[in-house]
Amino acid sequence: MSSKVKKRIYQSLGLVLSVFFLWICYQKIHGQENKQAFFLFPKYISFLFLAALTHIAVMSIRTLIWQYLLTPVKKIPFRKLFSIMYIGYFANHVLPLKAGEFFRASFPSKKWQLPYTQVLTTVALERYFEGTSLLIVFFSLTFFLEIPIWMKSIAYVFMAIILGVFILLKILWKREPKFEKWKQTHPWLYRLVQQLFHIQESSSRLKSFSSFFILIALGLLAWNGQAILLKCIEGSYGISLSWPQTLFVIICINFAAALPSAPGNIGTLQAATIFAYGSSLIALKQANLAFGIGVFYFLVQAVPIFIIGIINYYRWDLSLEEIEEGVEVKGIA
Repeated sequence: MSSKVKKRIYQSLGLVLSVFFLWICYQKIHGQENKQAFFLFPKYISFLFLAALTHIAVMSIRTLIWQYLLTPVKKIPFRKLFSIMYIGYFANHVLPLKAGEFFRASFPSKKWQLPYTQVLTTVALERYFEGTSLLIVFFSLTFFLEIPIWMKSIAYVFMAIILGVFILLKILWKREPKFEKWKQTHPWLYRLVQQLFHIQESSSRLKSFSSFFILIALGLLAWNGQAILLKCIEGSYGISLSWPQTLFVIICINFAAALPSAPGNIGTLQAATIFAYGSSLIALKQANLAFGIGVFYFLVQAVPIFIIGIINYYRWDLSLEEIEEGVEVKGIA
């Protein structure tokens, strides 16, 4: 099966799932008693501006994590990585298959003549620490909330994957390949060995416990910043929940984000929000209110992403074709 066919299948699957989850949202709202409206607008608009500013702060923390991981490969100024980060997120909102993540690797590799695999590894590791810190938040919540067993099972699966990746990296760190020998004796495996070596080099930050601790601490700070963002949106609706309850909603949203969907996780995000607020841990009876929170949780992030992303898109003199090419980049040494 060609890559184009696989891409179309994934796009179609994502679109179908997004429509399906939007239909579930409609059914939840349509079926509720004493329905006021399908969509409720916030009471206090000023909270939304605070949420948008918090989003920019969270993006700054994520950029710091990426910069910290990328420094062994190339020391790139924060403001440049910040702008590339926003273009990447902008691409994720307008293109399928998380194209922005591949752009974040392909653009610096071309701009500063860096091995593509090394830069892509730092992008993946940034997501790795994002997932690891989210799991820490999740298991911390089990001390405060009665988390459903099926959610714990999903968390255990993610934890097994994270541990598996770390074990693989440990194996790579202990191996120092002799490229000339591989090139002469096994030329058909030479490229693979070379790519694995690039992964080994760009993951060197993880060898140090202090670096690992710093990355986890920044990840936890980012997730708590995301919770502050959601708190602002809840405040705009006059809702006051405990900190663990708000973090539980964040976790539900990000578990749902792992599913294939339309760009921007439209549909899956709103369905996860309705599920989280309607669960026994929060028991918010108004599904249309939960839907409204989900919509504005998306908007207070999407609007800055589009504005800052487009500004930097023109600042770097890019074209949409260049961003799409990031998905197709293969084997840049």
